[in-house]
Amino acid sequence: MSLTDPKAALAASLRRDGSMTEAEIERFLSEIGQVLGGTAMAEGEGRAVRAAQAATLPLLTDGSIRRARGVMVDIAGGEDLTEAEVGTVVETIHQAADPEAELLFGPVYDGMLTGSVRVSLFAMGFDE
Repeated sequence: MSLTDPKAALAASLRRDGSMTEAEIERFLSEIGQVLGGTAMAEGEGRAVRAAQAATLPLLTDGSIRRARGVMVDIAGGEDLTEAEVGTVVETIHQAADPEAELLFGPVYDGMLTGSVRVSLFAMGFDE
């Protein structure tokens, strides 16, 4: 599913992370230009790859993920989210993106997501 306002969703993700001040977030957002994004959730066997593929689909369809110089990925799940699943998500998105793109990712643990994996990705750094 495509994100309605990817820049706002990216800002929310950065705020949740807590590693940047509000001023740093605002400066970063003003400098990166266009942000495109997708998000998806999956449950059951193969949930990580299915969520990654579905989140990437809107950006594959128009080829934009291949033009992005940077991709940030939030991988959210319950306490049952494994390192292997995080790796699967990252590898799936890495294969879809430009091989030279910088890929930043991080897992987010949310008890409400036990049994599910939610992938949100943000592609940015497009040549004008």
